[in-house]
Amino acid sequence: MKFSYLQKSCVILVFFLATVVSLSVYSSSRRIYAPPQQINIDKPYKAYDVWEQLGVKGRVVLLFDRHLNVDQEGSSVAESNYMHWAIAKNAVRAVYHVIPDNAWEEVKHNIQNIQVRDFSNGIYRSTIEGAPLYILRISDIPRLRDKVMMNINTDLYTEHEINEIKELLRSGKITADIITESGKTQQRF
Repeated sequence: MKFSYLQKSCVILVFFLATVVSLSVYSSSRRIYAPPQQINIDKPYKAYDVWEQLGVKGRVVLLFDRHLNVDQEGSSVAESNYMHWAIAKNAVRAVYHVIPDNAWEEVKHNIQNIQVRDFSNGIYRSTIEGAPLYILRISDIPRLRDKVMMNINTDLYTEHEINEIKELLRSGKITADIITESGKTQQRF
């Protein structure tokens, strides 16, 4: 089947317009940041309340926790679904799920049950509700250009791992404006 010049031009125009619309909706100018702060919370899912109160939009989050918490059940924010809500409400556009070293082998085994696009450089890549999802260990965190939000459940990480997280910030490998932290022992990041 041959297409006329006009048909080809229309297809190109539609792709161009879709690109312009996508860039205007998802570009960095649509992201909303907050003044730098560290906030102690009693449970990891309370980070959603902080993000909502600060009005953040279109952000990258480093989730330092064992569970991803993206259950789609429930009509309100809860421990099992707060990341689902954060993505659905566009507070979060990408998730780096950072697994504690002592849980990595179990997580690798469990990942076989979900649809993962690929694995390279120690990082599993997939999507969740259309948002990029990266599952990795602290040692595999790449240098990130975006200023990120961090949600850290310190109870799950060793003192050595906590120091690795602090070094990521000190070295500038990652920069964060919002750090929410839960756990029995409060840290200064």
